[in-house]
Amino acid sequence: MSGRLLLLVLCLFTAFSGKAQYRDLVHKTHAQRYIPLENAFYNNKLLSQDSVVFFRELKKLEQEAEQTGDEELLLETQLLRCEYYMFGKQINHRLFEANMLQLREIADQKNILHLQIRTRQKFGYYYFMAKHKYGPGFDNYLNSYQLLKDVPVEELPGKQELIANIGSAYYQFGDNVNARKFLTEAFKTPPSYKKRLPINLTNTLGLIFREEKKFDSAEFYLWKTYGMAEQLHDSTWMGIAAGNIGC
Repeated sequence: MSGRLLLLVLCLFTAFSGKAQYRDLVHKTHAQRYIPLENAFYNNKLLSQDSVVFFRELKKLEQEAEQTGDEELLLETQLLRCEYYMFGKQINHRLFEANMLQLREIADQKNILHLQIRTRQKFGYYYFMAKHKYGPGFDNYLNSYQLLKDVPVEELPGKQELIANIGSAYYQFGDNVNARKFLTEAFKTPPSYKKRLPINLTNTLGLIFREEKKFDSAEFYLWKTYGMAEQLHDSTWMGIAAGNIGC
């Protein structure tokens, strides 16, 4: 095989494999796509890359959605674009807000529940953490909660994290009553695949009870935090829990 022909074959193989890796995501439910998309994009090092690298990969997913007529997957690529503008290497709040407003409107028009929930969650974080506009932040968080509270975990795999986000916002705001309410609900919600999330929220519950001088409850949650970390052999969280307990 000549060098030119070999190069052509390699280029065709690379192009095909780049698209084929996302073919299993086509015409699937949000729950079926959740972990693959988390692994490929949301919790991937791609977000720490420059925009050329990230959007080149995103384009492959976008083309797959367009070619197969998967409108919901195409909207997911818009959410991923917003994710990069919020958390990526080149943050752009102006583009995040403009694109997210458009996406939320489409989600509402088409009544796509998981996108209605997730766009409001993203706005909650954006206003609360990035802009320090706590009123709009809590409005979006609480609107997302009204939409998600009755959705089964089987349909919304990130439900525990979404509820915990609201509790964490209240905790940072200094409202322990509401923080405890939402974090306790998250604690009782079947966990997502993010194994350290339950450790984090359990620890926060322990700290809340300690601040309220409810030491028996604080000790229960903090020791539970230590046990959960020990099961995962997570020395960092074991050290944090031990420090909070006062060992």
